[in-house]
Order: sequence, then C-alpha cells, then structure tokens
Amino acid sequence: MAFINSILSIFTQKRLAQIDFFKANPIKVQRDTLQELLTLAANTEYGRKYHFNTILTAEQYRERLPIVHYEDIRDLVLRTMEGQNNLLWPEEIKWFAKSSGTTDAKSKFIPVSPSVLENCHFRGGKDVIAIFNRLYPEAQVFSGKTLALGGSSEVSKSNSHCQYGDLSAIMISNTPFWANMMKTPDSSIMLELCNILGVTVNELLSGERIEMNNYEEKVNENLIELKRKDENNMNKNAIISTIYTIAMTIGIMVCCICDIAISGTLTWSLIVLSSILVTWIASFPVILLGKRGVLVAMIAISIIIVPFMYILSILIKVNEVFSIGAIMSIISLAFLWIIYVLYYRLKERKFLATGITFLFAIPFTLLINSTLSKMIGEPVIDIWDILSIFILLIIAVAFIIGDYARRKGYVR
Repeated sequence: MAFINSILSIFTQKRLAQIDFFKANPIKVQRDTLQELLTLAANTEYGRKYHFNTILTAEQYRERLPIVHYEDIRDLVLRTMEGQNNLLWPEEIKWFAKSSGTTDAKSKFIPVSPSVLENCHFRGGKDVIAIFNRLYPEAQVFSGKTLALGGSSEVSKSNSHCQYGDLSAIMISNTPFWANMMKTPDSSIMLELCNILGVTVNELLSGERIEMNNYEEKVNENLIELKRKDENNMNKNAIISTIYTIAMTIGIMVCCICDIAISGTLTWSLIVLSSILVTWIASFPVILLGKRGVLVAMIAISIIIVPFMYILSILIKVNEVFSIGAIMSIISLAFLWIIYVLYYRLKERKFLATGITFLFAIPFTLLINSTLSKMIGEPVIDIWDILSIFILLIIAVAFIIGDYARRKGYVR
C-alpha cells in the first residue's frame, strides 16, 4: 500500500504546489482565472454582446454584466441543445445537467462543457486524492475499489447528439479510464440498466424498491455485499493466477532440465524461457485483474517487446530478428493502442469501434508492407494484399452500417 501512495505522491507533487500557491495568493489566482475565462469566451455570442474582450478588471465585469435568471438565457441554452455552437462557450457542448425544476415548474438544463468536466469536477476529485494522500500517507483507501452511485441520463428527443441527466450520471459517463479501473460495478452497465428498468442505482444493487426511511440502511448493506463479492473475486483470481504461474514455472523447469541433460548446458531452452516469461508478463495482469488488467498488460507488452526481440536475436544469432522484428513490433503496438483507445472511447458503440478498427487495419497493412519492402525487398503490394484490403473494407463498411442501423433503431 505504501508503494501505491508513493507513486501517487510523485504524480501529485505539481498539483499540490499549485494548490499551495493559490492558497497563498487567492486574489491573484481569482483575477487570473476571470481574465482567462473572459478571453476564452470573448468571441461567443454572449461574449460579443457584453464585450468581454474589453473587460480588464473585476469591477468592470460587475458593472457590465447584469445578474440574470435562467429565463434570461434559456433561449441560448435551448439553441445550444439543438446543436448550435459558440453561444455561451466556445466548445461544442453535448451534455446538460438537468435540475429538479424550481423555475416556472420546469427543469433547467445547465450546459456542461468538456472544460467544466476536466477543470472543475474531475480536477476536484484529483485534488481530493492529492490532499488526502499528503495528509494520510499510510491510508489504505487506494487498496480496494470505489463504489460510484449516480442518477440517470437520457438522449434528448429533439437532438440525438444532446444528452441530459443528473450531473452525477454525466460524470460517471465521462470518467477517464484510469478511474474506471478502481470503480465497481461497470458504470456503463449500471446506467444502462437503470435507464431501462426505471430505477436508481441503489435499487438496482438491492434488487428491490427502496423506501426513503430505509435508504441509508440499504446503501450500507449494498456496500458490504459489493465488498464481499469483490474480495471473493480477487481470491478466485489470485488462486487461478497462482496455478497459472506454477504451470509456467514447471514448463520452464522441464525444458531447462531436458536441455542440460541433452546438451550439457542451457541452449535452446533459453528461447523457451524468454518466450514463456514474456507471455506470462503480458497475460498475468488480465488473469489476476480481469478487464482492469488489460491496460496493465498493454503497458507491459509495450515495455518488454523490443528488448525481447533483441534478446531473441542474440539467442538464435540472427540479427534480422531484432532489426526487422523491433520495427514490426512498434507498428503493431501502435495499432493495438489505437484499438484500445477506440473501444474505450466507443464502449457503447462496439459496432462502430470494430468498423473503424478494420478501416485502420488497411493503412497499417500498407505500412508494414512498405517497411518490409525497404528492408528485405518484398513487393509493397501484390494480389493477395489487394484481396485482403478489399475484404477489410467490406467488413469495415458492414460494421459501420450495422452501427448506423442500431442507432436509428432498425435493428437491436
């Protein structure tokens, strides 16, 4: 646990220094922030109306901008929800936080820009972690999982590109991948099920409707049950991982014993040993952590694959294994990372992610062929490559059409 806290300390030092700075200089930081926001929004419709580009002080800001009610800017918000940009803020805004409705008995829709999510809500969470880790360096809060409870979100009927819902649901839907690794259960599944069933996340976890007077009790029960299940899963994964490691070790030992018995020393068994070791490093995180281990496995492969090619070239005494294999490995890793990012960003649209993956496979195929052509004199493209590209293109188009059909409701 101390190791994890030490790593966190390294990554949070810069932010902690910034926090210390604005604690010591609150007026300066607030003035700089106001000026930054005015500059960014100067060319929006609202910014041009009140001449943001000529406001230089907080006093000018107070004098020039009136205090407004939601009704005064409702038209701008509704136009933003319809897909118009650069009205209140220069970024494209697709998310809107829906209030409970205290004005004219109607709900209010608060624009939530990417900057607000990153620089306000998510940064707030990061700051809490950084400060907590500084105050309590021996705490074990990061050794387990976090339970994220949120409301529901839905697609606007007027514009399929606009989504609104509780702010908590918006934050869960936009949580970065590294935070999802520590969350339970899978947020995308939770929100989708809640929307379909018309229940809260806590009711989903409880399996029953919850009266308000029993709500806190049910929350505690669900937390305990989730913790117990998570511990059981980790124990099962640990047992499987141990068996897997033992099997790998036995395989290495058998090969080494046979090699020594036949050759009197370690020769070909070194190739087996290094290959099994690389396989273990790449697969062990997934076996132990499940989906959360995929990112760890990707990072591990990215680090070890080129050194492995170098060691292999020395063991089999063929220099081309490294010179060609290293370049092919780097190209392949780039493709794997693109696939990983695609499926993460489009986790609710797997058909589209698959279609784009097959499309990306085409230029990567040509890149590999071109590289091999320069290194070993192979033709850049032949009839089989043309056929492969044609097949990849057909499959890509089929998946993209399938995604379009599902989005339009033609198929489920």
